[in-house]
Amino acid sequence: MKNLSLRFLASLFIICCFCFSAKKSTAQLTPGDFAIVGFNGNSSTVNMAIVALKVIPSGTVLKITDQGWDQSALVANGSDGLITWTTTNSIPAGTIFNIAITGGASPTATGLEAYGTVTTTGWSIGTVVAGGGDNWFLYTGSDASPNFIYGFANWSTALPGTNAPDPVTGWEAAGNVTGAVSYLPTTLAAGNFYVTLTIAGTPPTGYHGDYNNYSGTLTGTKASILTAINTKSNWTTTELLANKKSLDPGGAAFPGVNPIFQLGTNVSGVTSSTANGTYKTGDVIAVNVTFSTIVNVTGTPTLSLNTGATVNYSGGTGTNTLTFSYTVTSGQSSADLDYSSTTALSLNGGTIKDAGSTDATLTLASPGAANSLGNNKAIVIDGIAPTVASVNSSTANGSYKAGAVINVTLNFSEAITVTGTPQLALNSGATVNYAGGTGTSSLAFTYTVQPTDASPDLDYTSTAALSLNGGTLKDAAGNDATLTLAAPGAANSLAANKNIVIDNTAPLVSSVNSSLANGTYKIGDLVPVTVNFSEAVTVTGTPTLSLNSGGTATYASG
Repeated sequence: MKNLSLRFLASLFIICCFCFSAKKSTAQLTPGDFAIVGFNGNSSTVNMAIVALKVIPSGTVLKITDQGWDQSALVANGSDGLITWTTTNSIPAGTIFNIAITGGASPTATGLEAYGTVTTTGWSIGTVVAGGGDNWFLYTGSDASPNFIYGFANWSTALPGTNAPDPVTGWEAAGNVTGAVSYLPTTLAAGNFYVTLTIAGTPPTGYHGDYNNYSGTLTGTKASILTAINTKSNWTTTELLANKKSLDPGGAAFPGVNPIFQLGTNVSGVTSSTANGTYKTGDVIAVNVTFSTIVNVTGTPTLSLNTGATVNYSGGTGTNTLTFSYTVTSGQSSADLDYSSTTALSLNGGTIKDAGSTDATLTLASPGAANSLGNNKAIVIDGIAPTVASVNSSTANGSYKAGAVINVTLNFSEAITVTGTPQLALNSGATVNYAGGTGTSSLAFTYTVQPTDASPDLDYTSTAALSLNGGTLKDAAGNDATLTLAAPGAANSLAANKNIVIDNTAPLVSSVNSSLANGTYKIGDLVPVTVNFSEAVTVTGTPTLSLNSGGTATYASG
């Protein structure tokens, strides 16, 4: 955004409508990941220097504009423009870019193309920055809902002064956004994610400075460097062309070879390239530890996880992202996979160093906090196999014969998904099939008693009586169920829980006798006859017994 009423143009009224690209970045940036460290204006081509303060992945989309911000939307005033840069290579932390912006019918922006593709729109009148100075924003995301990364202001103090400037930031605090001033987004004001170079006073003692470059320390952490850039005394600002410095990497303002800034190497985040979801025993999960700069690894560093596992480094040396490979083993579990503590990353006798052979700081964010594995991903570890908790029956206690249907229920420690027809061998001689219950923790087996079946106390045959029979029994994570049962007759067995008898043997007459003494009896005498069976019997009706006397004995009791 620019004041078109000063120095170069007396008056100009142009309304430009832009249709901006709405590509979504494949890599999310946060405030301060880029910063503006130089700006040379007062010519048809202006130069802006930006620095990457962390490793920027390929596929990142960064937008650069001089539009204003009215606290809810970007506002174009005059001949504002937009640069959209899509990175096609990873950018090392500390790398400076000198962007040369030229307006006109076909505006251009050069200096970024070595690391990606660039499109430029706006600045149609040929003047990128007018005499009153300007503000600039770096952002990602959509133009309608920008994710601001950095802000830069370089106005004449006469301009924000008419709009009640914020005493801390120097940006607008009240009034409408115009071609002269802009509000500072709250996300940038919340930290050292902006710089205001306006010199206090009124012109000519208060001015915006045509040629500006950061001249503070080039070494430190991301946070300390952002603080230094935010400090106006660390900038060189001049109106004199003779004092203008080149913003090229290796030039007068930034001597040396990229990466010009040397950031301390630390862990910027932990995530996983494995999809969110639930994982079982034997599954392999990639845990990715990202550093602020490229690192080189020797040996086998390790990472301790909240499942109790300690996983080994598996690759990534020479990049800023190290991969640790985690194979889930039996018995491990976590409702939200994370590392165990802020000190979970260990060298294990190896080394992790930056390009200058300085040891990286290994401290991690607190588990569950921003930039932690648990915060970035939703991975559940279920390495616990389901087990049979008990075997029971909904059929009442009692004796059952051929044709009776008895329900046998296997209760598992968690819900089970069944395929095929698992079987259960019973001590009655029968093998019964699974009948239903998939998706629950209770599986039903239906037992129809056969004529040859028998058991004085129905139970399964052994601890290995449950078989898959070509099917499967798995939990939601895909872990195979443990099929081992309690010992027959022991606690939680079918026989311990129920008293069911399987009896298909018909009772037999074992003997016939009489309680009457031997002797001769006449008409009218009562002769009791006792029929003894091999087991207790239940009598209905009035059975009779034919005697060799020609008489018939009638059932009386028993």
